[in-house]
Parts: sequence; C-alpha cells; structure tokens
Amino acid sequence: MKLKELRKQKNITLEEFAKVINVSKATVNSYELHKTEPTLDTLVKIAKYFNVTTDYLLGVENKIVNNELDKELLSYTNQLNDLEKAKVIGYAKSRVEQQKENKYNELKTKLEV
Repeated sequence: MKLKELRKQKNITLEEFAKVINVSKATVNSYELHKTEPTLDTLVKIAKYFNVTTDYLLGVENKIVNNELDKELLSYTNQLNDLEKAKVIGYAKSRVEQQKENKYNELKTKLEV
C-alpha cells in the first residue's frame, strides 16, 4: 500500500494521520510496514482523505486523481449502485470508441489532402 508515500507528500505525521482515520499510531505504522492491512472501512477513509482510489492505494492502478473533473466524476460514480455504475461504464466505453473513431477520421482526412 502507498500510504507512507502519500502521508509524507501531505506532510502529516503518523500521530496526526492516526487521529484522522481513528486508529492508533501503531496501527498506521503497521499498515505502512505491510504487517497488517486496514479494514475495508478504514481503506475507504484513507482513500477519501488522500483523494485517491482504493485501487491506487492497493497498487492496482497507478493514477492519482488530481484533475478536478476526475475528482467530480469519481465522487458521483462512488454514489451509484452497481447497476448504475455498469451503465456509466458502458457509456464511457462508447464515448472512448467514438473518440478513437473521430481521431482516426481526422488523421485519414489529413492524409488524403
């Protein structure tokens, strides 16, 4: 988990961060040393505090959500149930495909001229 890296970037001590997520300093230290893993609820608190996804914390993805639009999108999608999330994913996939097609057509037009 990337907790220590994020905590240092934010310049927050173990004690301060422990208070934020309502655990002991020793518990945060054990998370950072990979001796124990946080509960799901605590993982979500950590992600919200650092404005990252749980996947980022767990090393599944490398992108930090810095862009305001990404943050807003993430905020809204986190509020959806699984069915609604699936619909959003379907829509996003179709928009990505349309974007790729548009880019291809633009390149094709430039090459034809």
